[in-house]
Amino acid sequence: MKGNLSRLSLEIKSSTSLLEKLLNESTLYVLSNLRKIEKMDDMKICRKEGLMQLSELVQTRIKSLQNPPNCSRAKILLARTRCNCGYGCQTHYYMFCLNMAYATGRTLVPESRKTPCENWWAKSHLPFSYTCNMRDVGINEEVVAMNSISFNSTARVMRCEFNFFLHTENVPIAPPTVPSDIAPLLLTLHGQPAVWFLGQLAHYVTRPLPRFKSQRDSLALAKKLSGSRVSPVVGVHVRRTDKVLYREANFHNLSEYMIHVDRYFDYVDQERFLEAKSNGPRKPKVRRQIYLASDDESVFRDMKVQYPHYVVHKITRNELAVEAGRKYPTDGETHIAVEIFLLSLTDYIVCTLSSNVCRLAYELMQARHNEIGDAGDRVQTVDMFYYWDGGQTNECKMAQDDEALHLQKGDVVDIWSGNLNSRFERRRLQNKTYFLDPPYKCVPQIRVGEMKGPLEQ
Repeated sequence: MKGNLSRLSLEIKSSTSLLEKLLNESTLYVLSNLRKIEKMDDMKICRKEGLMQLSELVQTRIKSLQNPPNCSRAKILLARTRCNCGYGCQTHYYMFCLNMAYATGRTLVPESRKTPCENWWAKSHLPFSYTCNMRDVGINEEVVAMNSISFNSTARVMRCEFNFFLHTENVPIAPPTVPSDIAPLLLTLHGQPAVWFLGQLAHYVTRPLPRFKSQRDSLALAKKLSGSRVSPVVGVHVRRTDKVLYREANFHNLSEYMIHVDRYFDYVDQERFLEAKSNGPRKPKVRRQIYLASDDESVFRDMKVQYPHYVVHKITRNELAVEAGRKYPTDGETHIAVEIFLLSLTDYIVCTLSSNVCRLAYELMQARHNEIGDAGDRVQTVDMFYYWDGGQTNECKMAQDDEALHLQKGDVVDIWSGNLNSRFERRRLQNKTYFLDPPYKCVPQIRVGEMKGPLEQ
């Protein structure tokens, strides 16, 4: 509901400035009151505790599945590191493979090839398994490629092909799917249950080794992203350079991000004002601060000139090198891995969800149950809605009739893409025709799949 209210105000930006002002003020007031009601509701604490317990259950199952007592007899799923795939892409590939291992009762094992990027991953992250490795696969043992037909194969050893990761539209247990045994409870605890489950997978595959953890934690403390903080911090990721140069993403001005950042802080100020009306003297406005991540130096210069009233936190490669105990600039993989981790620690993220970096930060944010519980609504995209690349279609049911489009309440359509006018391009399932519609007219459908592998161990 809160997300739809925010998008509704953006939809009429082309109208008169007075109407826009009135709508912004009204939606801020409604959102602030909704938040106030949430704080008064004891169920919020129960939901937070429920998510923590569910997280412990899922992590325990993953650890059990990943560390079988007899690896020579355990079913194994091999995964390859790809050096032509960035950190966000590589992590999503590992998450996908872990999802398939979790769903089919297999142990995920990296297929060692001694590549530079594989060496970096091994030196930065805890192993997926402490008991199994490539030595548990016989030299002449048959390895079956996992695909949309063979994913339920009884073969002992299978390989999680990268091609399969990119094309899983017809695989019922592929992301974004919620395991059926936890779905009834999870749907009552979290607004984006599929993202929550993916966050659990992301949390496991990105567990850091002690040195890397120390490096990340020191930077988080230095950038006011850990420990107690009085004012919230918004994470802003501006995607540029190679992604825009090679037409993987569109160019977006800094102002397209900052309109959402401004609005978030306006909302926080309104919330504090309403609290003061109920509980005492008016509180001062919050300190407006962001954690800014970008691969384009001009973004930082523009931020300083155009938004001088904002406090900007960022990291440089030299800072990373100091924290790593080195005398030379650190590698690009470490830089982007730390950037994603720090973005996930912010209170709200503004980014392009077409980016692996943005989506991964949002997924990792869902693992922060102690602090914020349900973080499903703590992201704002300036381009596409959240999606799983190569995954199943995002279906939704029409919440009301639309005579102009000849759609009835309950009709199921695809969410095909989003745009800056806060409208979604949808696709009719019957005849594959496209149309534009506001998001609040359609209720997203949660995919639930049978993932009994971990229960059978």
